[in-house]
Amino acid sequence: IHFYKRYKMPGAESSPVDIFQAALKANVSTGIAAIQGLMQVLRQAQAKTLQELVSLLNTETDNFKKIDCSVIAVTSAAELFLRFITLAHAQLETQDFENCLNLMLDRGTKFLEKLESMRGKIIEY
Repeated sequence: IHFYKRYKMPGAESSPVDIFQAALKANVSTGIAAIQGLMQVLRQAQAKTLQELVSLLNTETDNFKKIDCSVIAVTSAAELFLRFITLAHAQLETQDFENCLNLMLDRGTKFLEKLESMRGKIIEY
């Protein structure tokens, strides 16, 4: 079980802000909560282009910053997340948008898993 699934997550129809707030209430770090909210943006995205999707991600990041939390943590987590999911930029340019979105969802999931393993290592020290 992943640390970000230890609490009752809002359902698939929940807004990214709902996901973010639920994670914060469950004492998940602000950065991880932001990434979980951004993953919900990817899941619910109705965007047709990468530019539209990035705009949606930036809008939700701004919405997260309006909540009582560490704005610095939200900003840095969102920037790292966006860089990580778009790292395979060449692949994103050669595929249709639906495949790109699936690739970004997969990369986002891997990003959260990496954070989980790093958190465990940090706790050990």
